[in-house]
Amino acid sequence: MMGPTPWYYIVLGWAKEIVTLLYPIFLVVILFLAYKEFKRLVNHIAPKPMPKEEIKKED
Repeated sequence: MMGPTPWYYIVLGWAKEIVTLLYPIFLVVILFLAYKEFKRLVNHIAPKPMPKEEIKKED
């Protein structure tokens, strides 16, 4: 017969359950923050639309 389960197996089992629950949540949060940052960078790089008055002054 086997002896009692070592304590570190129990702790590792709990850690596995916690990671299994939290990993998708953190993944969604990180992807959302990356999307917001990417959108901010793209809006910063993109040329701004010019008002019609400024276009007429340049001609």
